[in-house]
Amino acid sequence: MNSTLPSAIWASRLNSNGSVLWGSGLGIQIFQGSTGSSDASRNPRVSRDGSQLCLAWEQLNSTNSSKGWNLLANRIKSDGTFVWGTNTVGSEISADWPGDQINAVIFPDDSVAATGVGGLLAVYQNYSSTNSIVLTRLMPDGAGLKPAFPNHLFNVCRQNNDQTLPKAVKTAAGELLIVWNDTRSNGGGSYSSIYAQRCDRTPKR
Repeated sequence: MNSTLPSAIWASRLNSNGSVLWGSGLGIQIFQGSTGSSDASRNPRVSRDGSQLCLAWEQLNSTNSSKGWNLLANRIKSDGTFVWGTNTVGSEISADWPGDQINAVIFPDDSVAATGVGGLLAVYQNYSSTNSIVLTRLMPDGAGLKPAFPNHLFNVCRQNNDQTLPKAVKTAAGELLIVWNDTRSNGGGSYSSIYAQRCDRTPKR
């Protein structure tokens, strides 16, 4: 991430000898908001699917403060080219939902389209008066969401007070094991507990 506005997401790839393969040593720009705007991109999260880089990041909607931070994503091929969109158009995961969608954990989806491209699974924190943990599946076309919009923020856990900072791993069967900090039991006080859930990629609990 660069430090000037609009801040951007960059990436690079090194081979086993340490040689830089993307961008002639400069890297490649994954995403940048509108020139001259106060849009900001931050907190990139990555995973790997074969030779492809899967990534998601938080994107600020500077024109509508009620929309806060949203999640965008893309896949990058081994040669540094984009599977979806461009470096100014990312695939929407949270679809400009009100509040903040942050702290994502992402995984490649095991299903693939006829083109051989897979989708993404994203577990993340959603803020709307309180924080909850949600799951969205981005389909292989880089546009479709499951559950479908406007129900695409599937609730992994929404209880009293806050559920924050999700972590997750994917099983060999393609299911997600998800854990998070949870303050449901203490009235929103200074300590939290750890809770967990198991979800499949449909998604359902």
